[in-house]
Amino acid sequence: MPSELDDKLSVAAKKSGRSITEEIEYRLERSFLDEEIRQQPFEQAWAEFEKKKALEQVDTALDSVEAAIANAKALVDEEPNCP
Repeated sequence: MPSELDDKLSVAAKKSGRSITEEIEYRLERSFLDEEIRQQPFEQAWAEFEKKKALEQVDTALDSVEAAIANAKALVDEEPNCP
C-alpha cells in the first residue's frame, strides 16, 4: 500500500476511533453502498435521504423531550409539596 494512503487511513482511523482494519472495512462497505445508491433512480435515493433526515429530526426531538422530562422531574424533586 502506498505510504500516502496508509497515512490517510491511519489519520481517518484515529479520528473515527476505529482500527485501521475496521476503517478499511468501513470505507469498502461505503463504496458498495455508494455504488448501490448511484444505481437507484434519483427519486428513490432522494426519498431515502429524506427518510434518514426525518429520522434524525425525530431523534433530536426525542432528546429534547427526554431533557424536558428530566428537568420537570428535577423541579418536582426540588418542590416536594407541589401537587
